[in-house]
Amino acid sequence: MVASVRGAGFWPIRSALLLAILLGPSCFSLPKVGVIRVIDDFTADAGPTWNAFGPWTCGPHADRAQPSEGGQDAGPDGGLARDMDGGEAVSCTLAIGTDDTDPPIPPATVTRALVASFDLPTTSNVEVVTRTKPPAVGDSADAVAPSTTVNLTGFSELIFNARLLPITASLPSGTELHVELHCSSTDDPLVEKDIRALTAGVVSWKAITLPFSDFTLAAQREACLATVQSIAFVVVPGSSPPGTKVSGTLQLDNIRLH
Repeated sequence: MVASVRGAGFWPIRSALLLAILLGPSCFSLPKVGVIRVIDDFTADAGPTWNAFGPWTCGPHADRAQPSEGGQDAGPDGGLARDMDGGEAVSCTLAIGTDDTDPPIPPATVTRALVASFDLPTTSNVEVVTRTKPPAVGDSADAVAPSTTVNLTGFSELIFNARLLPITASLPSGTELHVELHCSSTDDPLVEKDIRALTAGVVSWKAITLPFSDFTLAAQREACLATVQSIAFVVVPGSSPPGTKVSGTLQLDNIRLH
C-alpha cells in the first residue's frame, strides 16, 4: 500500500517535470513581439539610422539586376542624371527638411524628413534608394567587394510616413508610389504597388504600412527577404501628353520594420 501511495504521488511530479522540459525550450523559438527596427528617422544627416545601409540616393529608376554606372544616382547634394535609355534627363536632389505646418505623425515629435525633389519626363520613373554597405575590402585596391545583405525574415511589415506633392502643376492623374526590395538571391525584386493610402498631391502626411505578404514574387519571398541589398521608393508618373515634364517632391520619414 505504501509503495502504491508513493507511486501515485511520484507520477504527477514526474509529469510536471516532463511538461516543463518539453515546453521550456519552445519559448525561445517564439517570435519576438513588438520589435521595431528603425531604418531611418532622419535625425542625423550622415545617413540611415541603421548602419547596415549606406546614404540615400535618387535618380532614374534603375534595374538593380544590371550593373550600375557612375553618375546614375544623385547623392544628398543633388545632381542630374540621364534617363536609362539615353533620353531626356531626370533631375533629382535630396535634402533633409522640416515642416512645422502639419502635426507630426507618431512616433515622431518633430517632422524631419527626407525630401527628394524630382523633375522628369512622364516616360521615366524616379527612385529614392538606400543600399547595404559593402564589407571591408582587403589590401588590394582593385578588389571589388559584393554588397552585404540583411535578413528581414524576422519582420512582417515595412512602415513609413510619406507624402507626394507637386512643385508647380499638379502631378499627372494616376501617379503612384511603389516600394521595391532588391535581393542577392534573385534578379527580380519584391515589389508593392498597391499603396492606396498615398494619393499624389494630398498635403497631409500619410502613415503607410506594407505587409511583406502583399509584396509580389511570392514564390521567392522568404529567400529574397533573407538577402535584402536595397530598399527603393519609386515614383511612377501617371498618364499625360507626350513631352510633359513632371515636377514634384517625395517626402519620407520614420522608415521602420515591425
